Amino acid sequence: MHDLDSLPEPVANALIKSLLTDLERLINQHGLSEVLVGLAMYCNVQFKAKLNKPNRTEKDEELGFYFRDAAKALEVAASLTYRTIDRSRPSQPAQPNA
Repeated sequence: MHDLDSLPEPVANALIKSLLTDLERLINQHGLSEVLVGLAMYCNVQFKAKLNKPNRTEKDEELGFYFRDAAKALEVAASLTYRTIDRSRPSQPAQPNA
């Protein structure tokens, strides 16, 4: 994985645009709260991996705590989003069996 700052600007912009397109597709398919929960789960896994790493460094601990804090924030955002946005969406009509 490259640091975006180390990439030429057109390449970095293309990667960001692709990521945002993928994110929009996921949100349309699953709902914003589900995507936020998935990101929170990923952050929790990374938090535990950083803190359970053998011979972890101070940088590993710092990154682990950032992942932990991000996971907590994403969990709150997912909860609030579920209560407001996702529940106000009209339910999908059932599709007839073919």
